[in-house]
Amino acid sequence: MSTLDERLSRLFTHTDAPPDFEVRLMARVRAAETGPSYRQAAREREAAAYAAARHGLQRWRRTALRMFSLDALAATTLLMVLLGSLPRLLSKFGVLAPGLVITAVALAIAGYCAIQAIARPGSRI
Repeated sequence: MSTLDERLSRLFTHTDAPPDFEVRLMARVRAAETGPSYRQAAREREAAAYAAARHGLQRWRRTALRMFSLDALAATTLLMVLLGSLPRLLSKFGVLAPGLVITAVALAIAGYCAIQAIARPGSRI
C-alpha cells in the first residue's frame, strides 16, 4: 500500500505549477477585484436589482390603488346587490333553477371582467 504522498505525487506529476504560481494567481485575483471593471459591474448589478424591486413595488401599488378605487367599489357593490337579489326575484315568479344558472353565468362573467380589468394597466372597471 502506497502512502498518501506517493499517490498525490502520481496524480499531480503532469501539473505545471512553477514555484511562484500562487503569488502570481493572487496578484491577478486582487487586480481583477479592485479594477474598475469589477466595481462597475457590481454597481450595474446592484442598480438592476434595485430597479427590478422598485418596478415590482410600483406595479403592486398601482394594482392596489386601482382595486380600491371608488369606481371598483361602486361596481362591486352594484354587482353584489344584483346577484344577491336575482335569485329572490326569480323565485317569486317560480323560476328558481334558471335564476341560479343565470346567477352562476353572471358570476363567471363578473370574475372574468375583474381579472381582465386588473391585468390591463390603465383600465377602468
